[in-house]
Amino acid sequence: MTRFTDPKVRLDAMAEYDIAVVCQRCSARAVVTKFGDHRRLVCTGCAHAEDRVVRRSCWGGPIDPYFWRPLWFQADFRGHTLWAFNRTHLSLIEDYVAASIRERGAGPSMMSMVNKLPLWIKTAKNREAVLHTIARMKRS
Repeated sequence: MTRFTDPKVRLDAMAEYDIAVVCQRCSARAVVTKFGDHRRLVCTGCAHAEDRVVRRSCWGGPIDPYFWRPLWFQADFRGHTLWAFNRTHLSLIEDYVAASIRERGAGPSMMSMVNKLPLWIKTAKNREAVLHTIARMKRS
């Protein structure tokens, strides 16, 4: 049996790490990195680079909240989109899904990223298929 204790990480905290996105110029993997009060997008394929001062971010769905580019880590799962900002985010989802014992931990969890995962990810009947999808995403 594997155990998972919710670390009470908010979704916006996952975006504080580098965010893997699809480059708008060449469709290769690009990375959005935080530099003080702005974000920098750099493509690993064509070296395209952009800077953006962060005044307001756009949250929701499989796009990065700063440049509004599609996330690199996303896959279709039975009509739903499984997505993550980066490998850290994807690993947290994987650890949660793989666990047979899931604990909330101490303190309030209403804003926790894990608490807000959709039911189709949390459902035990989807466990193996979701883990297979995550493994495929990690190989990309």
